[in-house]
Amino acid sequence: DYLRLDHFRGFEAYWEVSAGEETAEKGHWIKGPGKEFFQVMFEAFGKCPFILEDLGEITTEVNVLIQILGYPGMKVLQFTPLAEIESEPTNFIYYSGTHDNNTLLGWYKSNLGDVEKTTENAANQNMASRDACSKLIEEIYMSQAVWVILPMQDILGLGEEARMNVPGTIYGNWQWRLDNNLVADELKLWLRSMTERAKRLKLGGTGI
Repeated sequence: DYLRLDHFRGFEAYWEVSAGEETAEKGHWIKGPGKEFFQVMFEAFGKCPFILEDLGEITTEVNVLIQILGYPGMKVLQFTPLAEIESEPTNFIYYSGTHDNNTLLGWYKSNLGDVEKTTENAANQNMASRDACSKLIEEIYMSQAVWVILPMQDILGLGEEARMNVPGTIYGNWQWRLDNNLVADELKLWLRSMTERAKRLKLGGTGI
C-alpha cells in the first residue's frame, strides 16, 4: 500500500491568503517545511511509501525536492499524452485520469477524433470511442511508467455520467458507486492479459 501526497508542491512553498479575503487572489508564497519535514519523518518511521502529486505548475525548487526524496511523481494521460512521455524517466505513476478528471471515455468523446466524426450513427460512435479508449489503456500499460493506475470508471469504459468530481463545484459530486454486475469475466481476462503482456503482473509482494 502506498500513500499519495496530494498538492505536493505545498511542502516546498504554499500560497497564504488572509482569512478576511473573499477570494484567493491576494496572497503571497510562504516557504514550506521542505526536506527537513521528511527527514524527521524518515527518522521516526523509516522509508515511507509515498507517491508525489507533482501536477500543475511545478517550480525548479519543487523538482529538486522531488529528486532529493526519490519518490515517483504522477502523470495523467488527459494532461500528458503518451507521445510526450517517451523521453521521460521511468520514476512516475501513469494515470488514465484521477478523481478530478472526466472519465477517459467522457474526455475522449469531448475531443472526438476523425474516426468518430465520420461514423454513421451514435451506436457506432460509442463503440469506436470505447475501442479507442481500450487501446489507450493498453498503451498506458506498455509505457515505461513504474506503475499504472486506472480509475474503475475507465476500466469499465463508462462515460461522463460516471465522473467522480468536477473541481470548483459543490453539488452532484462523489455520487458514483460501483455496480459489481459490470465486472464481467471478459473484463477480468482483458486486464489479466494486458498486465501479463506489459510484464506488470507481480505475485507475492509489491514495491516500487
